[in-house]
Amino acid sequence: MPYSNTLSWILADPTYDGIKYVFVVYRDTTGHESIPFLDSIILDRGVPSIPGKPVGTKELSYRSEVPINIRFTWSPATDSLSSTLNYLVTITDGNGTILVEDALTHDTSYTFYPIQGAGTYYAKVRALDMAGNIGGYSPLSDGVDIVLQKSIIREYDANSNMIGVKEDVGGQVETLSVLTYDASDKLKTYTEDSLVTTMVYDGDGRRVRKTLEDTASFTVESDISYLYDGRRILYEVDETGFEPSVIASYTYGINLIAREEGISGSTAYYFYNGHGDVTGLVDIYGVLIGSFDYEAFGDVLEE
Repeated sequence: MPYSNTLSWILADPTYDGIKYVFVVYRDTTGHESIPFLDSIILDRGVPSIPGKPVGTKELSYRSEVPINIRFTWSPATDSLSSTLNYLVTITDGNGTILVEDALTHDTSYTFYPIQGAGTYYAKVRALDMAGNIGGYSPLSDGVDIVLQKSIIREYDANSNMIGVKEDVGGQVETLSVLTYDASDKLKTYTEDSLVTTMVYDGDGRRVRKTLEDTASFTVESDISYLYDGRRILYEVDETGFEPSVIASYTYGINLIAREEGISGSTAYYFYNGHGDVTGLVDIYGVLIGSFDYEAFGDVLEE
């Protein structure tokens, strides 16, 4: 045949899979021949067997954004000709939505990080042999439930002032709010995300101003000042805009009698028990709009 470094042919007996041997001899124009070269190929048209049903186990994750991961494991598939098999893993949620499709792994395990959060997750797997043949899917695994337990952590300083609130979700702790106090243990700032509330007091310890600022947008959301008659607050004044406006006014007798909203004009009247605790609020028509129940030591049980 003419000189060529490639050659295609049809196998003499393609009816069965297995090892096929190729002998190559090089002959020059004078008829001299090289020693034979031997090589082999594997004809593999059979698909691997079906892997075992995956089993999911929850583990603590090393990734800070995902507190819990799921490790799915399965028994290996077999293939008559390929000694090495890979696996294609598909993960779905409880609604059947595909979250991971045909992820390639060389092991009989796969670690899934549920960045979607709490939910139920399933896995199925199929084998891939060295010839590119893909077997059938394994049975779908049982669902693995991720339930992120939440707890609130409150932190206090040496004077029993609450200085922070944090949320623990599955071992991952996030700060929700931070509080600071002045030398008299009066609340000075309250920070939640980018919102900072700042309190200002006068020399008598009365709160005279409260501002709310968004540090992300550098805007003042609200600016409220308080006007007093001695120790009693008389007015709340909104100074956020160009013209101050009264947003609430208070009327007193022996105790606080009523609070009138400056914008809506609605008025709430206060009722007290024998200890001087507020037990109810009614509107101008006598309709109850708020109530308070106390335990024996004066702590609010329900409002």
